Amino acid sequence: MNFLLPLLLLWAPSAQSATTAENPHCFATKAAFDIGSGATKLKVAIVNTCQKTIHKVLWESQKAVAYRASLSSQNSIPENLIQKGLEALSELKKQAKSYGATNFKGVATSAFRRAENGKKIIDYFNKILKINIRIISQDEEAELGYSGAMLQVKKPLILWDIGGGSMQMLYKSKNEKLSYKSKLASISFRDYLISEVQRKSLRTFDSPNPVNETELDKALNFLNKRIPQELDGKLQARLKGGEVFGIGGVHRHAVAGLVGSDSWNTKTLKSSLEKILKKTDSQLGGGEFVSTKVSNAILVLGMMEATGISQVKSLNVNLTDGILVKK
Repeated sequence: MNFLLPLLLLWAPSAQSATTAENPHCFATKAAFDIGSGATKLKVAIVNTCQKTIHKVLWESQKAVAYRASLSSQNSIPENLIQKGLEALSELKKQAKSYGATNFKGVATSAFRRAENGKKIIDYFNKILKINIRIISQDEEAELGYSGAMLQVKKPLILWDIGGGSMQMLYKSKNEKLSYKSKLASISFRDYLISEVQRKSLRTFDSPNPVNETELDKALNFLNKRIPQELDGKLQARLKGGEVFGIGGVHRHAVAGLVGSDSWNTKTLKSSLEKILKKTDSQLGGGEFVSTKVSNAILVLGMMEATGISQVKSLNVNLTDGILVKK
């Protein structure tokens, strides 16, 4: 019988681990909300609270709410957008409850950091809808995105997240942490393309489409001049030839949808981008996010060229993943 003892000792930890994983008290159905500058996203999942992992995603959805674009000259979000945002959140919470969610948490990002009435709006949403939402800093935004990406990659990675009103890059290892933060993002870059490249009024135009080759070159030149000046040298060295993972709607939907793949290099992205130049919103298929379809692709291509990123792999991750697993 003695010869069985080592085997039993080896088996015991794995059995305990399996018991923990299967313990019904470890599982909860949670809903997470990411109130971004251009869209409000929801993810409902069964979460293993003991292991801090997402066991199963039950439902995910998003609704376009243009908080960033609606900021007035007084730097506040107008009443009509507040009500639209409330309706969007209310509908998304209703969907979450239909999937059994009993825990509701969320974060608000760039537009609410910037708006003078941002905190007041979030307090209003929390009071009416009973959702635990808080405004987070750009550093917290990067960390949440990184936590979500680590659920899939499970090793040190270079994270690249582009939202409506902010952009973050983050690399972490045992001995090093490198980051890049910018207000250059999906909506702000679209507006730059309209106002500075096309010389049109943002009061009259809310889409840059159609974009021609000359405008493309001007926008790429702008990024190639600006970005290297802003980047930390150590991070830029990591980006060149490193494994870069893109999260959020710009990477996952706009660019991956355009190139027809979850990963791309500058050559494949530029080839796909050239096919949608000189097309109007209607020719591009319309939809809630059509005004950024071309500008998003230009932004990603220009950033890749300016930083030396050779390839990007998109993950089906946004801030909701990090919210679901973090306390």
